[in-house]
Amino acid sequence: MEDPRNTTIENDLSSNDGPKLPRAAAVDVRQSRTRGLTYSCCQNQTDLCRSLASQKGWTVATVFSDEGQSSETLDRPELSRLLGLA
Repeated sequence: MEDPRNTTIENDLSSNDGPKLPRAAAVDVRQSRTRGLTYSCCQNQTDLCRSLASQKGWTVATVFSDEGQSSETLDRPELSRLLGLA
């Protein structure tokens, strides 16, 4: 027999009329190669992501910041940590 708690959770997640579950977000930022642009520094990227999350009613649970790391490679410590948690 199916566990009724699982059915309730599935219904809550799929129903538009059911209770709204809190949403959490993780933010991944890194230094842009092109410095001086609005989005080039990690703090600006973090602020923009937090603003978007707030507009959507999400809570930013964690910020993964690879300061000084380029997007030219996926071998970045904080990105690896994020992927390990996903």
